[in-house]
Amino acid sequence: MLDASALFRVLGDPARLRLLRALGHTIVATLHDLNLAAAFADRVLLLDKGRQVGAGRADAILTAETIRGTFAVEAAIDRHPYIPAPRFSFHLGGEKG
Repeated sequence: MLDASALFRVLGDPARLRLLRALGHTIVATLHDLNLAAAFADRVLLLDKGRQVGAGRADAILTAETIRGTFAVEAAIDRHPYIPAPRFSFHLGGEKG
């Protein structure tokens, strides 16, 4: 697990990634953290046992329903406070508490 400063050194500054995209560059990354994927990726590909569940913008693909069906967890989704991306909190189900 990387600390916050190391994470930005590895993945890069989101503004720099947007600049690279504007210049026509493509970056492909495999991320298992949905918050990171939503924060850094323009498009996500959601797989379940190698089968495509969805592909597109994170806020369109990473819904409570697709997360429940893919990972068997409940997800609370709100907006990230610093960047225009969804933010996820997870629990195994049952009562919220």
